Amino acid sequence: MNACVIVVCAETDEEAERLATSIDLRSLFLEQGKFGAAPPSPEEAASYPYTEWDRMRIRANRSRMLVGGPDKVKAAMLGFAESYGTEELIVMTIAHEFAARLRSYELLAEIFEL
Repeated sequence: MNACVIVVCAETDEEAERLATSIDLRSLFLEQGKFGAAPPSPEEAASYPYTEWDRMRIRANRSRMLVGGPDKVKAAMLGFAESYGTEELIVMTIAHEFAARLRSYELLAEIFEL
């Protein structure tokens, strides 16, 4: 059995959190029927006028994501796999910048020695 999870891994927890704000805002837009081609930038996400409802939806969506630096993400992925009883995870990284997406996958390959 395998499972799919959204992962944003960056050099630090703080950078991963910053990058994940793009997914937060994109998820809100999708829920509102606003289908854009690319996630908004972290800067757009930082300046967006979130309502309390938006913040509640972001917290709910974040419960389905693994976000952080390499150590935090590795522990979270191993815990996720154990809780679902799977030996294989399919990882999807969404980021505004291609370089950030690529780096997330590179870090994952490094921490799992792939």
